[in-house]
Amino acid sequence: MVADSPSSVRNEVVGGRYRLGEVIGRGGMSSVYCARDENLGRDVALKLFAPQSPDTDELKRQEAEIHLLATLNHPSLVTLFDAGIDTRIPDEPRPFLTMELVEGQDLRSRIRHSPVPLDELAVIGAGVADALAYVHSLGIIHRDIKPGNILLVQIRPGEALRPKLTDFGIARIADSTRLTATGTMVGTAAYLSPEQAMGAPLSPATDIYSLGLVLLECIKQMMEYPGNAVESAVARVHRAPEIPADVPPEWADLIRSMTAIEPLERPVAA
Repeated sequence: MVADSPSSVRNEVVGGRYRLGEVIGRGGMSSVYCARDENLGRDVALKLFAPQSPDTDELKRQEAEIHLLATLNHPSLVTLFDAGIDTRIPDEPRPFLTMELVEGQDLRSRIRHSPVPLDELAVIGAGVADALAYVHSLGIIHRDIKPGNILLVQIRPGEALRPKLTDFGIARIADSTRLTATGTMVGTAAYLSPEQAMGAPLSPATDIYSLGLVLLECIKQMMEYPGNAVESAVARVHRAPEIPADVPPEWADLIRSMTAIEPLERPVAA
């Protein structure tokens, strides 16, 4: 099932307070809008998901999970303000998340411009790792670490751009019994961990693997495992990432450990 066309819901009020404006992002299962919080009089980003099953127990679980995500607070995370289930159409409940509206480019756009210098990459990598250490400590797995989900913002004039991790749309609680169904591949193909590609149980190490691929892409200015979902998934299971010979040993060792096939061989984010 796919989300409604963005124009069909524009200007609607979600959750009794968020009036939808222009579309600023769109995926197969959700759309992101610039929205106006009519209670507080501020602009926010609102991610509206496709209609879900009206199963009562599942809706309660989803609502508890997204409300937990809305409590996250870390300088390297896009701040989540609110979360809920839009039930204006009882048979088609739609989860939503509202978050701060961040101005700035994402890491994908930065990589297109040029390879990322290692001193700049160290700031970006450390910031994302710190954010992951925080969410992992709460039992949350992001599951979709990729350049497009890392925003780069200027905190103070003259300082290096700082990362803000966004899009917890497919994040899951690590202990959830429905973390991922066996055989189900969730995430963006080019950055999946081997266990994601095989539909195996996930852990925080899943995010570490994906971040390792992101760091390598920043250096090489190209995806390590391009292609369609099947080609990309098979490649990572049969071939370790190729790290250029001119990458300093400490960086090569770090990326190699982060992208180990076995999750237990990867470092933790902390």
